Amino acid sequence: MATVSRTYSAYQKKVIRSLSKLVGSRAFRYEKAQNNHLKIHIEGVDKPVFTSSTPSDCKALENFMSQVRGMIRAAEKQHPLEVKVCEANPKQPHVCSHEKMITSIVKNIRLMAADLQDKEIDMVFEQGAVDGISEHRQTLIKKAITTALSHRKGGRYLTPSVMRCIEKDISHHVDFILPTVAHYAELLSKSKIVAEPKQEAAEVQSVELDAECEEQESNDKEMITIEEKTPLSLNDVFQRPQKQDET
Repeated sequence: MATVSRTYSAYQKKVIRSLSKLVGSRAFRYEKAQNNHLKIHIEGVDKPVFTSSTPSDCKALENFMSQVRGMIRAAEKQHPLEVKVCEANPKQPHVCSHEKMITSIVKNIRLMAADLQDKEIDMVFEQGAVDGISEHRQTLIKKAITTALSHRKGGRYLTPSVMRCIEKDISHHVDFILPTVAHYAELLSKSKIVAEPKQEAAEVQSVELDAECEEQESNDKEMITIEEKTPLSLNDVFQRPQKQDET
């Protein structure tokens, strides 16, 4: 299987920066395809969009962003995003004063998506369950918010309702960036299906070895019994002294 590089070309980095400004509150994620093209998934857009690692002409970025803009407009008609309402002030539309911090946290999580996915896969197989995924992501989000607040100058206390709003916004993006719990459950079930025949074969082999051992022990006992029951002759016990002329 061909390995896919996780490094991105200068052109692909420009595409990612432009997408961050274009999609707004819509979540998106990106990854390298097998041919090292950039594969982009946008929330509400049914099909992923692709772009090469190097542009074919000077207007490649402009043409690509125009294509994505049209796809987002179509997605807004078919799958409009829910209007967010801030818990702290539910009568007004959600306008978060911490939008820059949220964007920065989501960007960092998006950059670490591959490593985070590997850690979650290891956790799922180690625990043999997917129950800890949500809790693990919430812990990750809270830690990221705490770290971001500690680096802010003149940071003020955030009320629990504002914190919940921030966590909810980031969680929305994280759940789209990382695989779903159902995906991990499918991987786990497939691994169990593959492991069952191996386990059955090992059990059959163990039973066969046990049977061979028991048969060998039985044979050894029979040999010992035969030896014990066979009488010894006098010649076996006493040796007749030889004369001088006997060789």
